[in-house]
Amino acid sequence: MFESLSELVPPLPSIAVFSPGALEYTEVLVMREHDNLTLVCEVRGDNKPRHFFWNYLPDVGAANEPLQVVPSGPTSSSKLTKADLQVSDSGQYICSTPPYSHKKYVLVQTKGEFAVK
Repeated sequence: MFESLSELVPPLPSIAVFSPGALEYTEVLVMREHDNLTLVCEVRGDNKPRHFFWNYLPDVGAANEPLQVVPSGPTSSSKLTKADLQVSDSGQYICSTPPYSHKKYVLVQTKGEFAVK
């Protein structure tokens, strides 16, 4: 027979957005100007290939902007990279793969600024 409820009901899939090498559970990622950004988006608990979409909502200025990523076809995860970050790149980076969506706030600071991480 079953020893626990987890054997009967598998965990629900969830989506995660993280930067390799950074603390995964934080919602804010602090970067320095001229650093390179890598964000990975994956659905956990469901490994079927999916279409991923990235959007960027800047702190100031323009409205929500779709971002182009490769590959664009069905895959189990998606990676967004951005080289030579500028302070103007600060904002919400949103990964979606219906019916899931998750965002990570990226704060880009100049070399002389100090932030509590």
